[in-house]
Amino acid sequence: MENAHRSVGELVRVAEETGVRIALENLARAGMDCRPLETTQELRALIADLPPERVGICLDVGHCLITGADPAAQARIAAERLFALHLQDGDGQDDRH
Repeated sequence: MENAHRSVGELVRVAEETGVRIALENLARAGMDCRPLETTQELRALIADLPPERVGICLDVGHCLITGADPAAQARIAAERLFALHLQDGDGQDDRH
């Protein structure tokens, strides 16, 4: 998590120079411990001290369904840091689009 935070922090400088925004996506672990940012709570904690005009969240509704999280509740938690929605018609069992 520290490395991820440091990397995103370095990208903020590039985002500011180029006028783009960074949206970090919630990723369903599904047996992959290398994906620690499964919920918007975890994402918000990671980006809390980064500039809100540059770093936000891409909420993947399919990943919410896989983890059993309510997409609407996760969107409310993301709140003003919600930059994008990844809508898909997945079955909630796997990351199939």
